[in-house]
Amino acid sequence: MRIASALLGATALVALSATPALAKSAFDGPYVGVAAGYTWLNPDSETRVPGTNLNDRVDESADGFTGAAFFGYGRTFDAFYLGGEAEIGWSDLEETFRVGPNPYGYEAGLTYGLSARAGYLVDRDTLVYGRVGWQRTELDVTSQLNNIVTIGGIIPRIDESQDLDAWRVGGGVERVVGQNLLVRAEYNYTNYEDVTLRYTGNLGSLELSPEEHTARVGIAYRF
Repeated sequence: MRIASALLGATALVALSATPALAKSAFDGPYVGVAAGYTWLNPDSETRVPGTNLNDRVDESADGFTGAAFFGYGRTFDAFYLGGEAEIGWSDLEETFRVGPNPYGYEAGLTYGLSARAGYLVDRDTLVYGRVGWQRTELDVTSQLNNIVTIGGIIPRIDESQDLDAWRVGGGVERVVGQNLLVRAEYNYTNYEDVTLRYTGNLGSLELSPEEHTARVGIAYRF
């Protein structure tokens, strides 16, 4: 949350220093928009069960469509741009992998975040920018170790929903296409925190270090 607080503070400073009536470019001021694209999530997960040689590893990507709504504020300083942005989004990313007889399922849910954007005006109507920020995503994880059966016939399972924090970096190009109308194309990389989930009966653990790659396009209206 320290990253989120810092980004909010930076955005507030930009807003306080802004003078909308004296806007210098089409990129100055508040805006709202929507974006859509495609995302790839690698859970990079590994299962360990003490007393066995089980070492299931999932190092493949699940993929799906993604969408988001965003709003932000920015201002140009000569040819340089500085701003802040918040977003809320979703994806239909859902995949089940099998390692031998054992299924591993991953499903992404709601995601939201804050980021700072900084860039450079290539010309009056074209902004090239980078972003850095904080992201939180809901990830549902399921697993069942069919090749591990304990005394009493218990099969170790996981069925949990985790809210994962992450840092995000990315960049893109934004272009003026009409009065107060902007379009953008961008790529973002999201690195989530490591998390360890326990199987029923505390019989083993599933360790994840998720990474996500997202390409998307968007459209925004500046007020």
